[in-house]
Amino acid sequence: LGAHEIPTMTQLLKEQAAAYNAANGTRVRAKPAYHLVYGMATVAPQNDSSYVEFLPDDVVMQYVEAGLEEKVAVILDIQMGALSVSEALSPALPFLQYHNVHLALDPEFAMSHPGQTVPGNPIGYFTGEQINEAQRIIGDYMAEHGIRGRRILLVHQFQDNMIINKDVIDWSHPNLDLTICADGFGDPWAKIWKYNSFFSGNEDVAFTAFKLFYDYDVPLMTERQALGVDKVADDLSIEVTPNMIIYQ
Repeated sequence: LGAHEIPTMTQLLKEQAAAYNAANGTRVRAKPAYHLVYGMATVAPQNDSSYVEFLPDDVVMQYVEAGLEEKVAVILDIQMGALSVSEALSPALPFLQYHNVHLALDPEFAMSHPGQTVPGNPIGYFTGEQINEAQRIIGDYMAEHGIRGRRILLVHQFQDNMIINKDVIDWSHPNLDLTICADGFGDPWAKIWKYNSFFSGNEDVAFTAFKLFYDYDVPLMTERQALGVDKVADDLSIEVTPNMIIYQ
């Protein structure tokens, strides 16, 4: 995404989704999605001292409209910077009027630490309370504007301490499917170990995601390996089938 015009990229996306359909079998079908970094953290403070630059609405709408036509979802991902949860979500909420739009938050670039001067140094974190606040804000907006259906709220994580107070997270929101993504690039052994450490045996987590990098994962895992159908080694495989696979 971003390397090709939307029609070409959409065809590549559908081919990737078809590869997961082949790995899944006939029982579960893959739903393709455009995943936009909607709010990008920056080293510059921006005019509002947010350290976040948002994509223009007209750019977002190109993907929303293409997604509606092609039956492709859209995920608007926000790197938090110095914004509060409410401030970060506010620009994205109006896009929920389109039934194919979902939201994501990335704690890596949240300026969570006292005295922090730029996003990402040190790595930021979310609390369980902040995740619940995000769910409440999205749910309230949907209710106030008569928006029906379910939406995904995706939260990224590549270190265990990027989400603290996990025990208070509410997994029962009536309109949202909260999904935690094991992020980060590397070899399959490190990635699978991290994913399993986050989710294996953790029955509290309702929905999981696994992120792969076309250019930085060496070797790149196959679709069957990413789903846990095939092992990477005799003693290593995905133990909890991901609900979402993200490619970057």
